[in-house]
Amino acid sequence: MPEPAGTGTTDAAGTAAVTPPRTRVGGPTHVGTATTDPVARATYRLLRILLVALPVLLLVASFLVWVTGGRIERSISDYYDGDLRDVFVAMLAGIAVCLVAYRGFPAVEDYTLNWAGFLALIVAFVPNSLTAELERLDGAARTQAALPARIVLTSLLVVSAAVVLVEWRTTRATVHAARTARDGGWVFWLMTVLGAAVVGLLVVRLVQPGTTFAWLHGAAAIVLIVGLALAVLSHGWPATDAVADRRYRTIYLTVAALMVAGLVLWPALERAEVDEAVLVVEWWEIVLFVVFWVTETIRTWDPVAIEPLHLPDEPGTPVPPPLAPPQRPAQPRQHGARRHVAP
Repeated sequence: MPEPAGTGTTDAAGTAAVTPPRTRVGGPTHVGTATTDPVARATYRLLRILLVALPVLLLVASFLVWVTGGRIERSISDYYDGDLRDVFVAMLAGIAVCLVAYRGFPAVEDYTLNWAGFLALIVAFVPNSLTAELERLDGAARTQAALPARIVLTSLLVVSAAVVLVEWRTTRATVHAARTARDGGWVFWLMTVLGAAVVGLLVVRLVQPGTTFAWLHGAAAIVLIVGLALAVLSHGWPATDAVADRRYRTIYLTVAALMVAGLVLWPALERAEVDEAVLVVEWWEIVLFVVFWVTETIRTWDPVAIEPLHLPDEPGTPVPPPLAPPQRPAQPRQHGARRHVAP
């Protein structure tokens, strides 16, 4: 049965208006983008700002803890067991939501940031001290103590699977674009293998009797850092690059290289017996990613039109025109003003 073509209505002035025809759920719709819709553009900007504000929240709070109590933890995760537990969990959960909600470009960036958001939730929900606490228990006591983490992580897997299924129409185009990128395909496979390895470890720990969730927090944190570094790299790698300006590409390649170097810095500091080695490396990585994010936010503050992703068997969507700059309204001619006549 054909869809109705539209319904005639009459507005307050008595003029006839026609509402657009209804479309089936999931069918094609014409929506505004950040280049054509001021609301979408404002949302895009605020999302980018929040991804800077959230880590700064933890940085300021940890600085105040040091000023007031003179205490510095050995790692960011150790703040979970102190006064900043709520800030730590809220910061990671907020970052996770923003990373998943943000539609990165190129597709490699979007794919790696989606993984990073998922991994950030594992880091938040599996405390760094959980394994040591469970190892001190045995039998029924350990099983009971591990139950809350089991419930939360099982819920995370179920909800994440549901989100992926709902977003399948979009994410499969993103996955295809990331997988087939000329020089970015290796990034897709590396992130997929590392992310799947963490998910596999999570499943093993969930079904393991008397589990202590060993290595889960650390594995998720390391792959999270790798995912963020790969997202930065996607803006400097030639074939997957969304940046035409060589200056920005140089900055992003440098930031990505320094983030990778941070993973090497960690064992070096441990060998030098620096107590806060993990904390130094974690803030090193966070600050570098914030530098990238702020720079990219400045570059894309006024977004340009890009071609939406689509599968090979789907017709391409035309690129919307960029938003025209605002025009100053013409001033009405004052009554009696003299008209200038060219000689």
